[in-house]
Amino acid sequence: MVKTELTRRPQFQRLAGNPFFLTCLGMISWKDHLQVFPEQRPEVYRIWLEELALSVGEQGDPSHTWHDQEFQQNAFAALTEIGWQFQQQCYNTETAWICNAETIIPHLAPQRELAEEMLAFWQQAGLLESIQIQNHTSLTFRHVIVQEYAAAQKIARVWNADPDAGWTRLKPLLYHPAWLESTLMLVGMLERSAADTLLGRILHGRSDYERVLHRRYRLAAVMLGERDDMQDSALARRIIRQLTRLRTPPAPPVPSSFH
Repeated sequence: MVKTELTRRPQFQRLAGNPFFLTCLGMISWKDHLQVFPEQRPEVYRIWLEELALSVGEQGDPSHTWHDQEFQQNAFAALTEIGWQFQQQCYNTETAWICNAETIIPHLAPQRELAEEMLAFWQQAGLLESIQIQNHTSLTFRHVIVQEYAAAQKIARVWNADPDAGWTRLKPLLYHPAWLESTLMLVGMLERSAADTLLGRILHGRSDYERVLHRRYRLAAVMLGERDDMQDSALARRIIRQLTRLRTPPAPPVPSSFH
């Protein structure tokens, strides 16, 4: 079933060599008895994370409230914030920022005890681990794709509440290599109309050295590959036409003797 679905979904094929992605696909197809994969890649991660959270909640200490629906909702909101903070700060070259419990807890909940509990939950789930860096103990995501997914979730939530605010957050990150996967997953998280708006803003936005690098159309084309329902749109045809022009070499000049 996994092999069949990968053949049917070109947007998944580039990830077929990623052991973590294949593990997610295998687990959700077995656990949920899925005959067809989700349409969008972020849905694969969402289902896998929900299954993981339920498993941790059921197997945890009975004295914890980890199995409660309200706690799990708060834990997912915390995971989104953790991913956003880590993704944003770990690639910030202007300031030194240690990703540890003390720096992340203030962003998770007003009550420190609840914030610590949610952090412990995701550590128990195996998504977060502590590593020693010189004299500091730092937190890190075991799989960076989960960090990138959570960061994309943060932007998607802001965008859904206020597209202008979402664009303000995303715009400075668009062409940073570390944010590529989050940007690609974002287009799969948004509703179709919002995804169209996002691609339109990218095509009409500014990009350094655009006349040479053509980053706007190249990024938009890769983003189109994340969604089957946008392949035949007018926007897709516009992007393809522009990229085709870029690949077509100009006609050689005609010698003056032939005029």
